[in-house]
Amino acid sequence: VEQNIEKFGSAKRQFLNADVVTVPAPNGDLILCREMLFHLSLEDGIAALQNMLASGCSYLLLTTDRATSFNAQVDSGDFRLINLERRPYRLPEPIEKIEDDVVSKGRFIGLWRAEQVQKALGLDKIAVSSLI
Repeated sequence: VEQNIEKFGSAKRQFLNADVVTVPAPNGDLILCREMLFHLSLEDGIAALQNMLASGCSYLLLTTDRATSFNAQVDSGDFRLINLERRPYRLPEPIEKIEDDVVSKGRFIGLWRAEQVQKALGLDKIAVSSLI
């Protein structure tokens, strides 16, 4: 984070170190979340997405893996692949994709509008714990 601040930081570009599960993300047009959700429990992953959406962002750029058909539960800090189009996330087809399948076939970074993620998760209608 410190190196990115020095090399690329500006009034329009910030790099922060924060726990997105408990701390709302700062305001911005786009939030890039590459491979982080792979390391969170399903509940923490949904909480992280909720905190990203609470920032008022317009878009989310998230890593997903279509080769994965079941999103296994893990303790936060562990690792497993997730498919954001499967339960409990159920995101629709992304509006754009960046292939990221060198290590794992089926992996890509998808671009979703914030309202697509909000609607898919039903965060405005039901409790996060009931999604799992």
